[in-house]
Amino acid sequence: MDSSGRHQRLTDIYLEACDLQGEERIAYLDQACGDDLSLREEVEAMLATHSESDTGLDGLLADEPTILRDLLTDLNKAKLPSHIGGYRVVKELGRGGFGTVYLAIRDSGGLEERVALKVLHEGHNSPEILHRFQRENRILVALSHPNIARRIDGGTTEDGRPFFVMEYIDGEPLDQWCDGNRLGLVDRLRVTQTILDAVQEVHNHGIVHRDLKPGNILIDRNGRPVVIDFGVAKDLDPESYGGPIHPTVASAPHTPAYAAPEQFLGKPTNAGSDLYAVGVILYELLAGQRPYDLTGLSPAQKQKVICEKPPPLPSKSIHQGHSSEMGTSGGTGGVTRTSDPTTGPSHRGGNPTTGTDARLSRQLRGDLDDIVLKALEKRPVDRYRTAEAFREDIENYLSDRPVMAKPPNPITTAVKFVRRNRYKVSTVVLSMGVFLSWGLFAWQTMATTNLQQTITIQELQSERESILIDTLTDLSSFMSGKADQKLRTIVGTTDARAYIAEYLKQRLDRMGTLSQGGEAISAVQLELANAWATYADVLGGFSANLGRSEEALAAMDQAILLRKNLKPSEQPADHTLALAELTQRWIQIKHDASLVQGSLPPQAEATLSDRLDQVEALLGLVPNDPSQRNLEVRRLDALADLATRRGRIAYSAKEKRLDQAFELWTQADKLYQRASQTAIELNQRYNERNRGLLQFTWANGLRKANQLEEAFDKSEAYLSLCRVLLQQQNTPTAQRDLAKGLILGYLTRRTLSKTTNQPDEIIELQRQSQLLLEEANALAEALHAGDPGDARSLELWAETHYNMALLQFDGQHYELASESAGALVAHVRREHARGVENERSIAILKAAVELQRICAERK
Repeated sequence: MDSSGRHQRLTDIYLEACDLQGEERIAYLDQACGDDLSLREEVEAMLATHSESDTGLDGLLADEPTILRDLLTDLNKAKLPSHIGGYRVVKELGRGGFGTVYLAIRDSGGLEERVALKVLHEGHNSPEILHRFQRENRILVALSHPNIARRIDGGTTEDGRPFFVMEYIDGEPLDQWCDGNRLGLVDRLRVTQTILDAVQEVHNHGIVHRDLKPGNILIDRNGRPVVIDFGVAKDLDPESYGGPIHPTVASAPHTPAYAAPEQFLGKPTNAGSDLYAVGVILYELLAGQRPYDLTGLSPAQKQKVICEKPPPLPSKSIHQGHSSEMGTSGGTGGVTRTSDPTTGPSHRGGNPTTGTDARLSRQLRGDLDDIVLKALEKRPVDRYRTAEAFREDIENYLSDRPVMAKPPNPITTAVKFVRRNRYKVSTVVLSMGVFLSWGLFAWQTMATTNLQQTITIQELQSERESILIDTLTDLSSFMSGKADQKLRTIVGTTDARAYIAEYLKQRLDRMGTLSQGGEAISAVQLELANAWATYADVLGGFSANLGRSEEALAAMDQAILLRKNLKPSEQPADHTLALAELTQRWIQIKHDASLVQGSLPPQAEATLSDRLDQVEALLGLVPNDPSQRNLEVRRLDALADLATRRGRIAYSAKEKRLDQAFELWTQADKLYQRASQTAIELNQRYNERNRGLLQFTWANGLRKANQLEEAFDKSEAYLSLCRVLLQQQNTPTAQRDLAKGLILGYLTRRTLSKTTNQPDEIIELQRQSQLLLEEANALAEALHAGDPGDARSLELWAETHYNMALLQFDGQHYELASESAGALVAHVRREHARGVENERSIAILKAAVELQRICAERK
């Protein structure tokens, strides 16, 4: 290994070890350094220096008398910063190898919001440490899920240290909460399913948490599980979140009691490593102790146990007295916690001896044993392939369906079928009782045979339908963003995304053929329609897409056709409304694809108007039925979208009809307000984004009509809404919306600056414009870097850079503006050469070339 490679390895091992203490650190260094004694000595020397420089007075605490320890603790509290980046620091929540987490408060609209703020330690400014800290920040930015701690903000301290702000979870660790609230068997399984939902979201982004344990899963005051602490998380593709990682370091165990065998063996981690940890957690929740007792073992002995010893069945390992009342419908459990996972596992030995423990053992025996042990398989390939599959198998158990954790058994399958269909089977059995009362043995034999045949036929038919629906559901879910969302974060994957889209299309065509093998199944037709619609979104929907609009329109037409062909008796309650919504999605794709330099050709306008007439006719058939109030919000939203879209057509026509557009948008705004109010009355969540997009388009129209005061108000309202929506859910779509709003705020101020003769006012408007564009530019840069194959991300990048050049031009900095425009032209041309382009990016390129020409004349 050359000197640079050795230095990188040394740095990686040091950074990993900083986060570990005591026995965990020793075990990690044993595994990471191996027989390289000189490497081990160098790392330990760095760690000793780190400890001396970082802990200050903390280094004295371990061996000092209590009174001195208390004094030093008070001194440490006095070292708390009063504020960090506009946040008031309350107390320290914890500290790791290179960062400290504080409880902090910020004022938000008169309300005090408590947050968790993580800041880099003083003096830790090496490129490697900064890189790692920023990688954790970027991982949190990418994740958005109600059961994952949400990133809120970020910035830099006055002395230049980066920090980021997270949602503060005021809660208890998972195991303590389950025991303290005496959760029963079913409730513990439901909580595990929720955790698996969050883990699946993490894996969807190509991230492995690597340190899942009860202490990193907090339950808040509302009973919501939240996964926290992504400090040691890694990306499945190490390039995505900041560069390659040494394979040994990437697979280091962090909490031995929950670490998978591959982590002990120094092999690369993957999604299966997290599923193993969830398996240990579930084992602990059900049995009251973890599968292995690692107390007092050396690192080598721990590795041997984890990697070679089969785990005992949970049903055979219930700690004595773990549950006195736990039942299948939510019984209760006793206390399971006896030790900290960092110092020793919770393994208390003993067989079930009480009556309730014996009953719990019977409940765990069989399917639950199989589910847990499948998650704890030694080889990742033998575990569940995804968190979603793990979750679904728990649902199979709860729904009395055969579990995937073991091969199907015909007798077991039949028994579960009878359990699921007690009423139908009991009816058949009662009917048979009439024949039995005649005392005829022959009739008894025939009836028994008929029952078996009935069960078999029903089961086969049900299985055929279930397999088709499950396959299509998985396919639709996959298309709706799981694979594509991951690929959009990796450089140079446009071809791969196109290949996957084509592969999915072939599968859809094949599934459509299979579904016609017998009598049409309405549930299959519906799921096929959903799958085609999501396929259309991947190709050319509103968010990041492949830019293949014509294929997207064909796919959406297929979804509409499948919906239309449903038999009247099998149409769901929202059938007509769903058809209208699918048609509106078709119109959205067509409208965006038809714009040429911001205008709509007459032929495209005629096509869109015809489809809008179809939507209006469909919505006219949707009744305002008090018994179907759950559909009312969707109906009002669809009506508002119809008015918005008609207004957009009037606004983007060759001859702009602004008065007509404003009238339609006024109608749309009133309908959106009614939809929002109805959602509140029905206690439903309502997405304000559609109304925000109306404000965006409206503000642009008002600016073009020179109604600048109203345009300013609309643009500010839209910008405020975008910031709220981004805080609620930090997704690429929300970031893109905010960037668009910032650009709109700049353009409105630019127009205002040209209507005033007051120098001070012009300077202030230009200053505000500069700040707005800088923020928009930062968002666009991140989106384009994260999704370089997406034409819309390139379009946004080009738009922000063009407007920055325009701002420089307005300030008469012609040479600087020319340089900015030239850099834009060069970059966009390179992207176009790679096949990443759309009509908008082509138009911006032409405008930038023209701006270069004008700047040359002015110079």
